[in-house]
Amino acid sequence: AFWAEGSAAWAARKAAVWFTLWPLTFVVAAAGDGMRERLARAVGVAGVGAALAGLVFWLGMASGAMSVAAWRDAILPVFAGARTAETAGQFSSWYVNIGGATIVRALGVFPDPHTLGAVLVLTLPFAVFASRHAADPRVRRRWLVGITAIVVAALLTFSRSAYLGLMVGGAVMAI
Repeated sequence: AFWAEGSAAWAARKAAVWFTLWPLTFVVAAAGDGMRERLARAVGVAGVGAALAGLVFWLGMASGAMSVAAWRDAILPVFAGARTAETAGQFSSWYVNIGGATIVRALGVFPDPHTLGAVLVLTLPFAVFASRHAADPRVRRRWLVGITAIVVAALLTFSRSAYLGLMVGGAVMAI
């Protein structure tokens, strides 16, 4: 939640992080054809990697192969720092209650599922672009697997903002 911390300064800081990503879209759009495709592939691969990390996290938790505490203490500090991992692990945003059942949300290497959802939604158009511009059908099929991973991981974040981003992004890409 954007204002969940109760501090306008903290909320503005969080918003600033996401606004720093928007210029990337314009860089890709302004690049020449060869550079545009390379940039789109790089961002798309990053999105697929984030999705796979989210899916590994979710499958590990859902299957009982891994505990949230183990992820918080061993994996997340490597990517988010020990203090962030400890703070994030104290809040219930890692879980969602659906029909009386508490379900873990995908978050991968990010401190909360909303961050993963935002990264996935922001990188999805680049993966779609890379897929559409792949000359080799085998490469195109691999991109489709990656795009599927991005969408599934975004759905498993159970983040309404990720859902909204998927809908708006899908509508824009359909045009």
